[in-house]
Amino acid sequence: MVSELLVEEKIKRQLVLFASTGSTFRGVKSESALAAIVSFNHFLKTSTIENLVATPGRNDSLTTVLNGLRPSSNLPNYGKIYLDTPQAKAVWIVEADNRTAEDPIVFYLHGGGFVMSTGPTQVQGILNIYEAAKNPRLSVLAVEYSLSPEATYPIAISQSAYVYNKIVVEEGNKNVILLGDSAGGNLSIVLLKHIATPIAAIEPKLPASSKPKAAILSSPWLELSPERAGSYVENDQKDALTVDILQKFGVAYQPDEQLRKTLPVSPVYSKPEDWEGVMPEKTLIIGGQDEVMVDDIHKWVNIAGQQVNLLIEPLGAHDTFGLDFEDPATYNERFSSVKIVSFLSKL
Repeated sequence: MVSELLVEEKIKRQLVLFASTGSTFRGVKSESALAAIVSFNHFLKTSTIENLVATPGRNDSLTTVLNGLRPSSNLPNYGKIYLDTPQAKAVWIVEADNRTAEDPIVFYLHGGGFVMSTGPTQVQGILNIYEAAKNPRLSVLAVEYSLSPEATYPIAISQSAYVYNKIVVEEGNKNVILLGDSAGGNLSIVLLKHIATPIAAIEPKLPASSKPKAAILSSPWLELSPERAGSYVENDQKDALTVDILQKFGVAYQPDEQLRKTLPVSPVYSKPEDWEGVMPEKTLIIGGQDEVMVDDIHKWVNIAGQQVNLLIEPLGAHDTFGLDFEDPATYNERFSSVKIVSFLSKL
């Protein structure tokens, strides 16, 4: 199927692995690249979830991805395994030497529709932001949660909670910043809710005192049963994502339609009181004006109230955090990078 799409090999891989799930590539090489991405995603409308999960590289380990990248500088403890147990896996993208409990840790939950593993573009985005932040005490820990459809709700969020419990509760790290993009944004929000009010299906339970210092959410996926209306129609030709793809990935993550329309799976199905005291005092959400999910992002922010700072990128598509620019200087001129680096500098 993939070979039938006549695009450059690099763009082809990006389209298959990320554009349909967790990252947008507006401007990677040119506007024609975005056109190819959009066309490919609409082509996927007729694909089954079995076709999509058979994509080569779809379940690559983070270690494999990190080994395939070439960081611009020697990063401390790049790719060091933090946790590799039957309960959960996590890897340091970068860990400060002689790290203390007071040093900042970005706790990263990746996007990918719950179906794709962490991709090179997402890691490169993190590395570029790390370099721009110019904080040698900053570390970034990435969780490798199990993927759908093999692992359905609540496996991924329970694994995320397991790693969070170990790094925060057991080890006593006090300066943690949640970072989640797309599906990872969903996991981040549900994790925050679980910390404030334990969710029965999710283990382990986490004390309310373990709430992170801050949260950064890039195009969080908030509605796993989207309908063909509003921004899903208006931005259908502008964004890499489509309602068809999101519906398929939503079913893969939580097959039960009734349960997909509940808060632990889709945070838009909630009330203002559900979010009282849940979000960190410092929370940044970035969305795109042209992404299909933008209506859901506005809807959830309105429900959650004034606890979050929402920034909408003009003409931005889905999850520009994951843009794959080979030149960090170019990447760090982008909207999401500028806002995230600025946010980190003020913590």
